Amino acid sequence: MNAAVVKRTQEALGKVIRRPPLTEKLLNKPPFRYLHDIITEVIRVTGFLKGLYTDAEMKSDNVKEKDAKISFLQKAIDVVVMVTGEPLSAKPARIVAGHEPERTNELLQRIGRCCLHKLSSDDAVKRVLAGEKGDAKGRTSVTAKPPEPDNRNARDEGPRAPREREDRRNSEKDERSTSRDRKQKDDLREESKPREKERDKERPREGDPDLSCPRPRRRPG
Repeated sequence: MNAAVVKRTQEALGKVIRRPPLTEKLLNKPPFRYLHDIITEVIRVTGFLKGLYTDAEMKSDNVKEKDAKISFLQKAIDVVVMVTGEPLSAKPARIVAGHEPERTNELLQRIGRCCLHKLSSDDAVKRVLAGEKGDAKGRTSVTAKPPEPDNRNARDEGPRAPREREDRRNSEKDERSTSRDRKQKDDLREESKPREKERDKERPREGDPDLSCPRPRRRPG
């Protein structure tokens, strides 16, 4: 494993706990008992992860079965992911089997940084104990899902949107039609004005002697 990975773990956790010793040999392939000692010491010194484990789990002699070991590590991973909002690729089963020491060190580094930044784990511990799991993508809201719409309401409102769009289109169509009719009427009115003026000119005016009273005829001789 890259020596730089071990160094980062020593720098992060070395400022938080004094034991167990953060030796290169142990960090290169951390056994479960060693990880258990680190986590319980972090809880004792800083209070981070406090309340996550029962009194029995806090004693390594009681965590010897594979499933118990995996559960112990999984709870720590879930809390760290919730607190930081960042993903962790460490897999408890792989850690217990002694594989992927780089990812195991990544978990230890993350725990160290949480302690150095004095991040609270209280809420995350409650959520994990309530059954929530850390999200692989590191989202803080892990299992919370947005409320699903009531199917009945969805059915009621489903056709409403198309109907509203149709009503809006019809309304716009009516407005355009009304506007067009109004414009045609205005145009007809404008066209009719000259014709009315012509008719007014041709119509005899009242009081015109030449038009209103015919001249008497002269009698011959």
